[in-house]
Amino acid sequence: MIDPQSIKGRTQDLDIQVFAEFVIAEAEGKNFPDYIAMDLMKIAKIVSHIWVFDFRNGLDDGLLFHFSGSAVDAHFGRSLTGLDFAKIYPGAHFRELIENSYFQVFLQKRPCYTHRIEHYHDDLIDKYNTIETAMFPCSTDDKTINFAIGLTKYTQSKYEGGHEFVLL
Repeated sequence: MIDPQSIKGRTQDLDIQVFAEFVIAEAEGKNFPDYIAMDLMKIAKIVSHIWVFDFRNGLDDGLLFHFSGSAVDAHFGRSLTGLDFAKIYPGAHFRELIENSYFQVFLQKRPCYTHRIEHYHDDLIDKYNTIETAMFPCSTDDKTINFAIGLTKYTQSKYEGGHEFVLL
């Protein structure tokens, strides 16, 4: 399991830092935390930003949401539970986010951190959102990745900035 400093060195967001510390502590010295055994009420204040992918069938089901918190659902305007994120992702960074980051958490069994700016615009709006995520692979047997848990924060911003997609 990674050191919490690898997240703290990338983000100033305290919720992401608390989430990373929680997940790392839940691993209890093993390679991976067990999502099934986690008590998310220990971090109840930030659960609305948490989501879980179901990898029990590997990538055959895509990035199937097992759980999505209310802040994540609100961002997309619907409940994501049961949906394949790879099929509904509306952003411009599909390859970097889905293929090179989220799929790789499963394939390489490594956490990831992403920071991206999404531009939403049409006849009525023209805005940017900063979207920052930490995602961790989970395993019941400490070998096979069966879930991944992540936390995403959405912040409206007034400018376009840089992007970061990194396996930790």
